[in-house]
Amino acid sequence: MILMCPAYLSLGSNSGDRIENLRGAVRYIGEFSEVISTASLYETQPWRVSGQPDYLNTACVINHCFNPYELLKRLQAVEDKFGRIRDGRYSGRTLDIDILLIDDLIINSGELTIPHPLMTERLFALIPLAEIAPEAVHPVYNKSIAQLLVECRDNHKVTIFDGDIE
Repeated sequence: MILMCPAYLSLGSNSGDRIENLRGAVRYIGEFSEVISTASLYETQPWRVSGQPDYLNTACVINHCFNPYELLKRLQAVEDKFGRIRDGRYSGRTLDIDILLIDDLIINSGELTIPHPLMTERLFALIPLAEIAPEAVHPVYNKSIAQLLVECRDNHKVTIFDGDIE
């Protein structure tokens, strides 16, 4: 019997066909995991930079059977399929997939940090995640996503986007 584990992902795109990049990413993720739920699309200002197009962001909950490093490798391969160029922190991108949480795991290695170290500071991550998993608990802060959203001090504009991920 294969044990499945929940993972909570944040997806974003601010170049190319943003909607299709996110739709395609969810389809590819569904090829190696079970996509349980996907949030609405949100249009967001780039975080900590200016002069870039706005992002479309969403979140999804998946069930998977991989160790965290294998899941990261698979998600990076999905990013690569959409032309992701890894040219610096906060640069524009066709597709960005972040692992926010994996069940109640805490990992802090050079390659991977879970929970995502900046998720509690980013409305673009918390708002979509709160839509689909408000009761999920951050294992370091021992607070629900809904509570973290209330406490978030980010002031970047996040608006619901008139479009569908499916």
